[in-house]
This record gives sequence, C-alpha cells and structure tokens, in this order.
Amino acid sequence: MTKNEKNNYLSLPSPGLWPRENPRPTDSYAESTVYNSLIDKLPEGWYAWHSLSVHKEDTGGFGENDFVIAVPNRPAILLMEVKGGYIEQRDGIWYQNNKPISPLDQAHSFRRKLIDRLKEKNLVKAEIPQIGLFFCFPDSAFSIQPTQDGMNGTTIGRECLPYLDKILRDIVKRTIPNPGPVRGNEWIKVLHELWGESWVPELDLCRRIKYDESKRLKLDEVQLEIIDNIDETNERVLIKGPAGTGKTLIARELALRRAKLGYRVLLLCFTDALGIFFKEYIDHPNIKASSIRRFALELLGKS
Repeated sequence: MTKNEKNNYLSLPSPGLWPRENPRPTDSYAESTVYNSLIDKLPEGWYAWHSLSVHKEDTGGFGENDFVIAVPNRPAILLMEVKGGYIEQRDGIWYQNNKPISPLDQAHSFRRKLIDRLKEKNLVKAEIPQIGLFFCFPDSAFSIQPTQDGMNGTTIGRECLPYLDKILRDIVKRTIPNPGPVRGNEWIKVLHELWGESWVPELDLCRRIKYDESKRLKLDEVQLEIIDNIDETNERVLIKGPAGTGKTLIARELALRRAKLGYRVLLLCFTDALGIFFKEYIDHPNIKASSIRRFALELLGKS
C-alpha cells in the first residue's frame, strides 16, 4: 500500500450504520423499523446511511433517499426506498394507504441526482460505483414478487427483515450482477460528507478577526454614546456590564475628558494590576490613578 493509499484508507469513516444510536428524526415508523433491523443485520464492512439528501448546485434540484448502502468490496451502492403502511398495486398504479405513489420513479430520480452530485464533488466516472435500486415494504408480508420490471426480485417485505444480512447480499448481486472496477474509495467519503455526520459552528481565523473587529466597532459606538450622555454636573454615574464590555475604557476616557477641562481627577480601581495599567496608559498631570488599596496605604502613610 502506497503512502497516498494509506492516507486515503485512514481517512475513511468507519463502516456500519449511520446514525450510530438512533435514526434521523422521522415520522415514518417503517423507516425506524428498517433502521432497527440494520443495526444487527448490516453485513460486516458495509455502510448504511439513513435519510441521505442531495442538493444539485447547478439546478437546485433536491432529492432524498431512505437508506443509502455502500458495499466497498464489490464495489456498489444500493438505494433502498422504504414505504410503510398498506401497499398495493391496482390497475398499474401503486398505492400507499390508498394514496397514489411511484416508488420506482422516485428511486430512479434520486439515483440520477446522486450521480450528478458525486460528479459535482469532482468524482469522475471511473471513481463512481454502479448503483442498484431495491424496495422495502416493512409493514407488508408477501411471498409473491411484483411483476413490474425493475421491482421484480428487488422488493422485500416484513418477513425478510430477520434475514436482512443474507437478503442484502442477494439484492446486490441481482441489481449489480457485473460490477465494473472503481478507482479508489473516495466515493465512500463523499457519501458520508453529503450525509453529514457532525458540524460545530466555528469561524475560520480570517472571518473571526473581521467579526471581532466589527464587534469592537459596535462596542466603541456604545461606549461613545454612554460617554457623551454623561453630563459634567453628574456627581455619580454607575456603569454596569460583564467582563469585556469596555467599562475600563469608559472610565479612562471620562478621566481624560475631565482632566482636559481642568479638573483634578482621582481614578481608583480594585486591583493593583489595573492601577498599574492606568498609570502607564493615562499620561496627564491632572490625573492620579491607583488601586484602592495602595491609595489607602498612601493616605495612612501621610497621616
């Protein structure tokens, strides 16, 4: 294995069912039933993602599939379309609880969107496996397959779920009997990325600096507004705010403004460190800056 192949292998997500603990939020009891079956019955080394959505960048088209299954060793992708409730076909039309549906068209539509999306993710044809379709009606028990071409031999029901591991291997052979070679395994990483495992709100360094600058500008505007609203005749002013809101800067600015008007200003603070800061950054003969403790000791010394 080359260094590039090793790095590519190590960066793959671990096989198994995603999400790890529970299905994605869904109102479909049928999807939850299939998810619980896949927990124990997904073949070793395979991947399965519940509710994978794609959004085409060029047209804005959107598509969603109930379960996308990756078979690395074949290699192949299976799209499982799950329909719960009472399913039947009458006069050539499929019904779900007496509402017309089109599971085959829906599956084919998603397959086209998925292929286009993989290409938009810079995968070339040689890097995309063949994609097979199959259907699961987990609330229905049946022993005779639908005769409609494309669903015959690829539709499973409630009685199949306990044997899903064996049936999935048979489905992949039926839907993709002659898989071609696929270059690399980047397609697995792209599928996992499209599904979306985790995301934490975070700004990159450049945007964080711009955000901090804009935040400081807004804070400066608030500070100036406070300072301008303090009248010379105010004997007492109380400014409240958590750490980092600019109380120290406001105190410094007020002291300088009073000093420039000819007042003798005593600027006291609680800590010695802040008192030293004031002494270093306030250079005016009319301002005396100190911590309360040091000022008190100074008074005691004089007395």
